[in-house]
Amino acid sequence: MNEYIRQMREPMLEYLGLVEIETVCTRIPYHTTEMPEIIGAMRPRMDTRGGHPHMHTHPKHQKAMDYIARRYKEYRGTIRSNFNGPVVFCVVAHRHMPKSWSKKRKGEQDTVKPDTSNIVKLVEDALNGIAYRDDSQIVGEIPMKAPRVGTFDWLEIEVTYCEAMK
Repeated sequence: MNEYIRQMREPMLEYLGLVEIETVCTRIPYHTTEMPEIIGAMRPRMDTRGGHPHMHTHPKHQKAMDYIARRYKEYRGTIRSNFNGPVVFCVVAHRHMPKSWSKKRKGEQDTVKPDTSNIVKLVEDALNGIAYRDDSQIVGEIPMKAPRVGTFDWLEIEVTYCEAMK
């Protein structure tokens, strides 16, 4: 578990009047040929079929959601898939340093697309029915993009299951 995230989460829980039941930390690597980089949520697409509008999810978006869901299930299973209480959600995106960058730029803050809100939305949607019943249960979020280091991308996901203070 990330100590810095815990320090941010504790005052949030106190402010929201929640008590932590359990926090689960999962790291999902992105250095496979199946999913080489972190992407953010994409807007739904529309085309016409038989003269009628048809909405669909971009294939790249669906592939990323399926990958996150599958890897999360491998590591954590679906033991909390029916959890009904409030959830605090944290996602840290760790992205590699591009080869085109000089070594002087190592550790530079990640300020390029995708933005944190789109990364978090993709992960929230991917974990619906797996880490929690529905993403409407998320009452607080801590989204972050770590400085660019390393040779591959990975997501650090912390899901904190909570209950109201008594």
